[in-house]
Amino acid sequence: MKAGYDCIDIDDYGPNFGHEDFAYTWANFTDLVVFFRRAADAGSHVIFTVGQ
Repeated sequence: MKAGYDCIDIDDYGPNFGHEDFAYTWANFTDLVVFFRRAADAGSHVIFTVGQ
């Protein structure tokens, strides 16, 4: 994931690009494992959308 993050165009991403932003992103990404596991264990569905 870090290699992909490092390929981001900084001009498109914004002023927060850097080590602290990646750490924040990684922490939230790893939290998703717990989220999806709980949903799966409960037999629940998850809908994810992205928009601009």
